[in-house]
Amino acid sequence: MKSKTVNNLIFWVLVVFFFVPIPLRLNAQRIIKRVKNYILIDTDIGLGEVGNKMEIKRKDNMNTIVIGIARIVKFVDGKTAAEILNEKKGFVISVGDFVGNQETVDKIVTKNTGKLKTEKPGELSTERRPQGESPVLLKNDVLIVRTEGTSFLGSGITEDYAKTLAINDAKRTALEQAGTYLESHTEILNYTLVKDEIITYTAGLLKVTLLNEKRMLVNGMFTFKVEIEATIDIKFLDKRIAEIRSDRDLRKQLEAERERNKRLEARIAELQSSSSTVTKSDVKEVVNALSASDWFYKGVATDDFHLQVVYYNRAIELDPKAAYAYSGRGFAYQGLGRYNEAIQDFIKAIELDPKLTLAYSGRGIVYYKLGRYNEAILDFTRAIELDPKLANAYSGRGVAYLGLGRYNEAIRDYTRAIELDPKDAFAYYGRGLAYEQTKQIRNAVDDYNKYLELRGNKDGLAYEVRQSIRKYGYTPKY
Repeated sequence: MKSKTVNNLIFWVLVVFFFVPIPLRLNAQRIIKRVKNYILIDTDIGLGEVGNKMEIKRKDNMNTIVIGIARIVKFVDGKTAAEILNEKKGFVISVGDFVGNQETVDKIVTKNTGKLKTEKPGELSTERRPQGESPVLLKNDVLIVRTEGTSFLGSGITEDYAKTLAINDAKRTALEQAGTYLESHTEILNYTLVKDEIITYTAGLLKVTLLNEKRMLVNGMFTFKVEIEATIDIKFLDKRIAEIRSDRDLRKQLEAERERNKRLEARIAELQSSSSTVTKSDVKEVVNALSASDWFYKGVATDDFHLQVVYYNRAIELDPKAAYAYSGRGFAYQGLGRYNEAIQDFIKAIELDPKLTLAYSGRGIVYYKLGRYNEAILDFTRAIELDPKLANAYSGRGVAYLGLGRYNEAIRDYTRAIELDPKDAFAYYGRGLAYEQTKQIRNAVDDYNKYLELRGNKDGLAYEVRQSIRKYGYTPKY
């Protein structure tokens, strides 16, 4: 008889656990710690999802009163962290208070008042979009995209890792949707681009806000799901496109990073499809590489050399094999005049990726600035071997030849640079100097005028160039 009773008890416990909704299993969960505006609750069961709002309650004699509202921000080690949104006047939420279940009608505290506002299920707040509305919106020169992303949890894929992977999935979708939208609305940008170009150039300009996150079951698998809002400043994008189109080095850098991200996404798909054999270190490596890529894009998107160093430092910390991050930091150190550090970074980048043309041309520039012209020529020559259409490498080697007084070789390299990039003002200026040294004055004057046409008064060379033209009895055209 006893055995039968025990079996019946176990049966009903299992029924309650598996079939009764979680909010009905537990009616209260205790607060065990408070730090400033955050509380820690002694369980992660029965509280719903991240973002849910909960009533904070207290026993007062024989009555239970609501003394505030909190919102779940994170589940950690079997406990729940929540942010206090409101405290009832005259009460302070503290250890021993407990939370109630989320009601069918959510009670949300109106900011700066002690009153409770009711929001019925399905009712839309001003922060949400009506169902069925396009996920892409253009408003005040800002493109706004709302997307969702998911990641499975499993062997090796912890909740934190799943969140990072889900956000990355949402960002990838946002870039795809932004690319499709801008490709089909050609009037928005000053340039006509194909979708793939838009995605490549926009990645570093995407600003992301996490709107919602939750855990759920999908096809029997625990899944982490997020909703994000991604924004792109169209005017800034136009400016960046102009810079990228005029800088082949930067364009190649961004294209290479996009290809690296595609490989990472393929690796993520592989990890998700074989979760039983995935280790935490496998996932950590991919997650760190994704985060490093984000920091790399931040570095590319700013013109501040000091900030670039900070961003590339973070990328390298997360992914010590990121050759482009070392190369990017090398260029930042070069801009700051920290030449020895720049050389070390370019050496490391080349060690990690012997075919990284940017690292060779970057080190070549530093060698030139240090007066090490022969070493500069070797680096520029290697960059040209790797990419025969790299105009900057020809221009860089030309200036190194100038430094050695090898003017005819300088003229040859500058001419090739101009053929590859007819808008390279400094190639005209450099070739003008070489023509002047070889007494080809008419050619020198023509190149100086071309420099002024392209560059105008954008730098301090304009006055000097005009003086050189006048020195030979000619009048500057610009």
